[in-house]
Amino acid sequence: MAVTLAACQPSHPEKQSLEDGWTVEQLGGSEAAIAGPVTASVPGSIHLDLLGNGLIDDPFFGTNEYDLQWIGESSWANSAMFIPGPGILAKENIELVFEGLDTYARVYLNDSLILEADNMFRTWRTGVQGLLHSGENRLMVVFSPPGDINKQKAAALPYPLPDDRAFTRKAPYQFGWDWGPEYVTCGIWKPVYLHAWDGLRIERVHVEYASIDEDPLPLLVHADIRSSRDQTVRLRLFDDSSGSKVASGKAEMKKGLNTVTIPAGLEDPELWWPAELGQQKMYTLRLRAAAGGNSDEAVVRYGIREVKLIREPDEYGESFFFSVNGLPVFAKGANYIPQDNFLSRVDTARYERLLHSVAGANMNMLRVWGGGIYENDLFYDLCDEHGIMVWQDFMFACNMYPGDEDFLYNVQREAVDNVSRIANHPSVVIWCGNNEVDEGWHNWGWQKQLGYSPEDSTKIWNDYLEIFEGILPEVVNLYDPGTAYHPSSPMTGWGRDKAYTQGDVHYWGVWWGEEPFDMYRYKIGRFVSEYGFQGMPPLETIESFGGVDTRAKPVPGGVGRSLVPRPEILESHQKHPRGTELIRKYMEREFNVPEKFVDYVYISQVLQAEGMGQAFYTHRIARPWCMGTLYWQLNDCWPVTSWSGLDYYGRWKALHYHVKRAYEPVMIRAVLVDSLLAVIAVNDHPEGMKAILESSMQYFDGRRIMHDEREVELLPQGTQQVFSLPAAKDTCQDLLFVARLLMDGEELSNTFLYFSPTKNLDLPDPELSWDIREGTGGPVIIVEARRLARQVFLEVKGLEGHFSDNFFDMAAGEKRTLTFSGNVNASVLAEKLTIKSIYDTLE
Repeated sequence: MAVTLAACQPSHPEKQSLEDGWTVEQLGGSEAAIAGPVTASVPGSIHLDLLGNGLIDDPFFGTNEYDLQWIGESSWANSAMFIPGPGILAKENIELVFEGLDTYARVYLNDSLILEADNMFRTWRTGVQGLLHSGENRLMVVFSPPGDINKQKAAALPYPLPDDRAFTRKAPYQFGWDWGPEYVTCGIWKPVYLHAWDGLRIERVHVEYASIDEDPLPLLVHADIRSSRDQTVRLRLFDDSSGSKVASGKAEMKKGLNTVTIPAGLEDPELWWPAELGQQKMYTLRLRAAAGGNSDEAVVRYGIREVKLIREPDEYGESFFFSVNGLPVFAKGANYIPQDNFLSRVDTARYERLLHSVAGANMNMLRVWGGGIYENDLFYDLCDEHGIMVWQDFMFACNMYPGDEDFLYNVQREAVDNVSRIANHPSVVIWCGNNEVDEGWHNWGWQKQLGYSPEDSTKIWNDYLEIFEGILPEVVNLYDPGTAYHPSSPMTGWGRDKAYTQGDVHYWGVWWGEEPFDMYRYKIGRFVSEYGFQGMPPLETIESFGGVDTRAKPVPGGVGRSLVPRPEILESHQKHPRGTELIRKYMEREFNVPEKFVDYVYISQVLQAEGMGQAFYTHRIARPWCMGTLYWQLNDCWPVTSWSGLDYYGRWKALHYHVKRAYEPVMIRAVLVDSLLAVIAVNDHPEGMKAILESSMQYFDGRRIMHDEREVELLPQGTQQVFSLPAAKDTCQDLLFVARLLMDGEELSNTFLYFSPTKNLDLPDPELSWDIREGTGGPVIIVEARRLARQVFLEVKGLEGHFSDNFFDMAAGEKRTLTFSGNVNASVLAEKLTIKSIYDTLE
């Protein structure tokens, strides 16, 4: 619908929050009855309400998970009394809005059923004029347990699906995963409010642009406006930062939903760039719509960038990478899962802390995994701010799905709600239909295991196509045109050769396939969107859930405590059926397995970090063959042994420190190829640069066999060999090669290469020493090693924050200057700090 120029001075609708005064009570379904209603928080969840009222113990402590399943098996009711404001009651249209109901819910207003919800991911809006009155009104939301409904729906289907959770549009991970507990939540998990308006209401605003090279840049501002009658609507568009008017016009609207397009322009447009490639410029527009003295307005933030998914045939297969504003971008990042099983307690501070850690580790992409949730606006705002590209999965994972009319409609509405909400964020560069569903169907043996007939298989696969190659791409094309859609990640299972020549791949030969870490050097995909290895969380986190006996006595004649592990609790916080066994199996290949539990925790983290480091560096130096590395996984939803680099509390494990070094925009890596030792340099910057490369072959005590220093010129966005020498054929237990890349005397990157597995190295006592002093920005720690120190680990228990570097190697005579991010002075840090290396774990 076209518009013509006009101007107006409108009024606005009213909104009233309904988040106060709630209670919750159990309606039945379990022998563990809660007597009477108790206070409830909205937004919130039933588990947090019971915890807050002292009715259950901490769900994350010990083995409490197993004793609390009755909560998810029960029905619950949230109730509140409220008085609508006089401005609300005076409006022509009064709507009750739930931004999130988890999940099967019946909503009653003054004892009248007004809404039935069945999707955690949708916004639910219903008119309440005629039912709402002055004075007190009673609102009640009754939640039914999803497990019972899943069973009913599964029984009605003539064939089984791989998992019954497929029938419920609820975060799949909350039914349990191989890194998370089973806590089937319910509740009003997002804001609830009354929204009252006269005449018209703006539902959505989307900013579209074509070529980024034009100045002024032509904009098309699309707005969905709901009108309560046929009328002429006046429209004005403002630059919200300056208040200046950008465009104005009129539009003829029919009763119901109307879509208008307002042409506008942007002078001297500045581009939004991923981290390290430029600035993250954001713009803000304010749309005002008015008719007959009634009005509404909406604010939209957007960025200008051109993102393309480049999939072009080549002599080996097909490329798979992202081009941003004409530059090919190597994606460096991780897979992101929800930060908690109880989502309402993830506050702004936790989001900011997590995204700060992401940016601090030199990442430029996160994959929002399809077994969690569509994240809230704050998450995408922070990704916009930090230049973190988002690979956004739809919330489907590792399952096949029903194809009945109601389910498909539910999926379509879910997609519309979330694509339209997220589309303006420049950080969102791709929508992906699902996680591992295509691979599961073709490679995991479902059809044989579940006894599908040919007719069953055809029906199930056609339902798949209807969702992932029909409904979802159509919604993306309509509400986020220009952003790529990818039906399923990965394109091909990791057991097939084709997986490494085209598309994206989830390589799980390491871990699931028990292949050695060295296979990362050979199984290199064009875009590796999932791979990983487990490591235990920090000892402080293990203590928080009771995984060790805190009554253990001090070590006789030694320093510290001899902490005794509690296997039952540790295994309850290890959800992979063979996780503990696999960690030990790989550890035996690479390291001397420590007897002390505290050392075992430390070595498990080193094992995870160094093992996966082989993938990080290999993927980066394989550019442009490989153009993306997203490891599994960034974070945890509870305290657990998992594949994460950041634990539940945001603590940096060894993995995250290694990621920070491996993802540096300028990085070097020493590799052995046949009889050649080569140093490869990677420069992500679009500009070339000159640096100094220092290389030496030396014994662990510092005696040098060879030393070289040279200037190197690094190519823009390039990968190149900058040094080589013949490699020794014999295994050496006390020799290493170390290289450092320097600019203006500052070390940009280093690489240590050993000629034997760590367990075979003749590691000396490094005689580590350190000093802590106050610096201008906080405490400064200076660490010195007299001889080689492998995996120097600095630990401060009881203090929040992380070091500028940790879990690193030091050559003989080397000094490192570090900082600590926590708000603490030097004297306190000195009291808390301990430092160790692998040598300290050897008996």
